[in-house]
Amino acid sequence: IFAANFRYIWCIGNCVCMEGFVGAACERLDCYSSCGGYGKCLTMHDLAKYTRDLNSDSYEYNTVWDAQKIKGCVCDPEFYGYDCSLWQCPDGDDPLTTGQANTIQLVRCVANTGSFVLYYKGYPSRTIYASDGVTAVKAALEAIPFITSVSVTFSQNLGTVCQTDTNIVSVEFLEQFGVLPPFVALMDDDMASNGRVTIAADGVTSFTDVSGTVVVSQLGTKEADVCANRGVCATVDGLCLCFATNGDSYGSSDGYGNAGTRGDCGYITSGDTVSTCPGGIECSAHGVCSSTTYRCTCSEGWSGGDCSERTCPYGLSWYSYPSTNEEAHFDYTLCSSMGTCDISTGVCVCRPGFFGAACQNMGCGGGITTSCNGHGKCQNMYELSLNS
Repeated sequence: IFAANFRYIWCIGNCVCMEGFVGAACERLDCYSSCGGYGKCLTMHDLAKYTRDLNSDSYEYNTVWDAQKIKGCVCDPEFYGYDCSLWQCPDGDDPLTTGQANTIQLVRCVANTGSFVLYYKGYPSRTIYASDGVTAVKAALEAIPFITSVSVTFSQNLGTVCQTDTNIVSVEFLEQFGVLPPFVALMDDDMASNGRVTIAADGVTSFTDVSGTVVVSQLGTKEADVCANRGVCATVDGLCLCFATNGDSYGSSDGYGNAGTRGDCGYITSGDTVSTCPGGIECSAHGVCSSTTYRCTCSEGWSGGDCSERTCPYGLSWYSYPSTNEEAHFDYTLCSSMGTCDISTGVCVCRPGFFGAACQNMGCGGGITTSCNGHGKCQNMYELSLNS
């Protein structure tokens, strides 16, 4: 700034950032509402460094231009959404589909010393030591947030989890249903140098123990439907609102068709038989009812156990775990991970600063309604390239 006597007076300026951006130079897209207190706000770099994806795979994201520029919420297990504002509801097995099996994964540890952890859906178990027995392994696995109950058995009844004469560990998931990702083992240096841990989870692979016993893994065939497909989820509190239509009603189950405390809608409270699909009009007139399982197959644009919920569009994700080393934003997510779906209208409600049917566009300065303050054109990178 020139003063009256033509001397320079140097001032230190502060950037006033457009909504959603922070940093001394407004160089980072921040988390909305600090994740509501129900998650951690991490850069893309830190997301890759400190967490794993749902398959427990780990990738690096260090050199890409947005590694330190885009931040997002990693929600606590009970929550989801770009700002962690939505509660997860219990899932469960549909009570009208029968003859299904639980998932059984196998662990084979050949070692005398050392320890390992088993990752599941990106979360680690407690440390499992080579000398641990059944009870310790069960407790270590049930410490994982997404696992509530497993049955652990050894093919060598008096054995330990790791042996040089092979003992096969079978882990049956008693309360987690559907197609489950396999365990991923991470060994300490001692075990990595002198032993190995192998997982079987594909329903085909088998292991043979020291006595010649063959143990085969098993794929789960039960559903893992939100509210057991017999209710709708209230995302404001994570409670299932169970259906009660046309004389058929449902309530909380034990996961096996009986009354229980899961909070799903997997128990038939109206009797032993069901005669209709959910909905005041079957499938809310937006789907086709199966005459055997009384499950609705919803028409395009509709979802939910009674086909009463509208679906929202998907877009390339703004914030999600890398798909491989140094690559991200190639997966399609609901509302591009920058909005929430209004199931009554099928419209994405975008976080401030984003717009588009799937919240796929970032706004320009001045806001969505007054882009560039009326003194310019708001263009995406593709449009800029054409006009440069």
